Amino acid sequence: MVDMQSVKIRLAKTILDTDDAAVIEAVDKALQVAQQGQSGNVIGSKPDGTVLTRQDLKEGIAISEQQIKEGKYSTVEELAEKWNIDL
Repeated sequence: MVDMQSVKIRLAKTILDTDDAAVIEAVDKALQVAQQGQSGNVIGSKPDGTVLTRQDLKEGIAISEQQIKEGKYSTVEELAEKWNIDL
């Protein structure tokens, strides 16, 4: 069993002792995901590490569907041809 108090102290010391902005940002994002995930609203994370909520996903789907209706999309074959990739 993990001694939670020791882990919390170690994490706090590590954060306070570092000047590495990337480490601090990574810890911050991880905490945001964990805290929001407890509410059941978070379903994952975006490529930049920020949280992805169910609402974000629904909005993205709606945008994608609208773009498809408007013909604003490329097929895999079109992209392969554009980038000269053999499928």
